[in-house]
Amino acid sequence: MIPAGSRIKGYQDYVVQELMIRPQNTCYRLERWQPPAGDCIVGRLPEAVRRQHFGPTLRSFILYKYYQVMSPAGCC
Repeated sequence: MIPAGSRIKGYQDYVVQELMIRPQNTCYRLERWQPPAGDCIVGRLPEAVRRQHFGPTLRSFILYKYYQVMSPAGCC
């Protein structure tokens, strides 16, 4: 309860940090060409995602959590 006769003197900020985890899918549309020889030629993915089905941020988060659990400081 605010005492009678009190005057407001502004505001005090209080910051709460939160981690937002949400799925994000990126669909790469790769061109496919069929030359006269009959084989298919498909465009190339960016190097960061080549031969991967998980993005670099998700991979680093998984490794972070794995090593946090494996370290003595990560328990309890």
